Amino acid sequence: MPVRAMLAKTFRSLNACRRASEGRFIGCAQLFLA
Repeated sequence: MPVRAMLAKTFRSLNACRRASEGRFIGCAQLFLA
């Protein structure tokens, strides 16, 4: 996968998590780091 595509995917994931609540952010971070 191209680096730019990876960065774009990561950026979208982080934005989605940021819009969620704090609890959801922690869960999303754990899922992202899993």
